[in-house]
Amino acid sequence: MENGCDVYTSKVDDKAIDFIIRKDGQYYDIQVKTCRKLSYVFLQKHVFTLRNNVFLALVFLHEDKTPDFYLIPSTVWEHPDESFCES
Repeated sequence: MENGCDVYTSKVDDKAIDFIIRKDGQYYDIQVKTCRKLSYVFLQKHVFTLRNNVFLALVFLHEDKTPDFYLIPSTVWEHPDESFCES
């Protein structure tokens, strides 16, 4: 919202979408995952659709400092590698 986006929360989390952003007439589906340690982050493949408007908001929480925030497009999983893999 600070960047001029409209933000809509989902009433039911049945499609792995935590909120939707609208910016300049475009809509983006956002799935949020948080973790306290740098470790494996699990997303269910059958509900995390690979589309240009689907993103993972990954937040690493730290004990005594500001969290690290990453916004990752779902399409990175179209070409899996050592960082973005599938099982």
